[in-house]
Amino acid sequence: MRALGFLDSLPHDGTIFVGVVYGTSISDGKTAAAQVVGELNTMEGPNSKVLHAEAIPQEGLSQAQGRLDVLFLLPGSSSTANAIGEFIRRRRIVSISNDPACVGAGCCVLMVRTEGTVEIVLDTALADSVGARFSTVFAMMVKRK
Repeated sequence: MRALGFLDSLPHDGTIFVGVVYGTSISDGKTAAAQVVGELNTMEGPNSKVLHAEAIPQEGLSQAQGRLDVLFLLPGSSSTANAIGEFIRRRRIVSISNDPACVGAGCCVLMVRTEGTVEIVLDTALADSVGARFSTVFAMMVKRK
């Protein structure tokens, strides 16, 4: 969520709404999503903003109502990459994941892994299509796809 602080196109006031997308075919997907939602709801967002997270099953994403500013894609959710890509383009939402499969599937704007070393990959074409604008400093530090 720290990477959101470099996202210039994020709303500047109020709460940041995060949809945590999980794969229902993953045995502990719903449990993992609930854990991430709990963690996000206790975190402070960029510029001391409040984060409000909710779990969304990947099959229910197209019916998601209400405001969403960011999608966090859990491992396994990229199996519906086309639907996710269509959703984020239509709603102009940034998608983030720690799953490298999302980069190859073309459904996450930003992939951030912090296991051992920090690896950040930005899908510039997808970022452009959802209207995501990152600070110049951040853009210079990441790998681009």
